[in-house]
Amino acid sequence: GGLYLYGCHRSTIDFYHCHVLPNGREPATNSSFGYGLTLDDDSSEITINAPIMSGCRHAMSTVLEQRAGVLYGGPRNITVNGGIAYGEVASLSVWDSHIGVTNLTYNNCVGYGGKSDGTDGSGGSLIGGASAGYCWQVRGQYVYLNNCIGWRSGDRAVSCAAGSNNVH
Repeated sequence: GGLYLYGCHRSTIDFYHCHVLPNGREPATNSSFGYGLTLDDDSSEITINAPIMSGCRHAMSTVLEQRAGVLYGGPRNITVNGGIAYGEVASLSVWDSHIGVTNLTYNNCVGYGGKSDGTDGSGGSLIGGASAGYCWQVRGQYVYLNNCIGWRSGDRAVSCAAGSNNVH
């Protein structure tokens, strides 16, 4: 995977570029194989400026810490500005958030792709495509997509889970 932030606070990441192994797959590490950028546990007040990520299972994901079956606090107050992310055929969602994230904002971001059958209908390979997959998968609370573009997703640009509230 790419960068894994665990319990980080009041941080800024500028111009992070990441390309993960082909098809977004590599051996599992902390269940985040193929993730370009992971925000875990109680990471808070983090700004990511102009990231460019490709070849990832998820370009960015937020995950909730779980120990012995008990869920702990998740990431909060996260802002992504001007991000561009290209999904792979292995991507269910390009930009991802798990339950537990609160106050996640995407400003002027682009999501391209999301899981597909891996072909363009003529036997040629492509990113994104024809079956289930999303540019954004939202499972958190208070998630904002401001002036964002979702393009060539397999299913829909944005998918909001039933437990998500206050998605704008």
